[in-house]
Amino acid sequence: MGYPFAKGDLSYGATYEYEDQNALWQLGVDVTPKFKSPSAEDYAVTPQLNLLLKDQIFRGGLGILSTYTRDNAGKGDWMDLYWQFILGVEIPLPGRLVASANAYYVFDKWDNLNSFDFKDVEYGVSLGYKF
Repeated sequence: MGYPFAKGDLSYGATYEYEDQNALWQLGVDVTPKFKSPSAEDYAVTPQLNLLLKDQIFRGGLGILSTYTRDNAGKGDWMDLYWQFILGVEIPLPGRLVASANAYYVFDKWDNLNSFDFKDVEYGVSLGYKF
């Protein structure tokens, strides 16, 4: 999700969460197997680390990411680190399942925050299992 991807690109991910009373750490990775946007990239892998504060069902916080992209010619490279703000909800389901819906604002430099635009916000949903 996010930078360097374009509208219509879809990623899949897995995340481990360490939960404390009012916060949780997320260590995850997203994979984008094919790009829908016209691009030279064949696939991308994006590890990320997020710190979220929580209040009942609401979540909000900040994450740091980097993306490894591999092009159609077989050459790969890591991007510089970039950031994301995350706001969302987590709803408990029967058993140990939880459903989450989040909004992400991805940016590469803190100086660029003054050019915030709602059209740049991305969305994600997930289904989780609590051990």
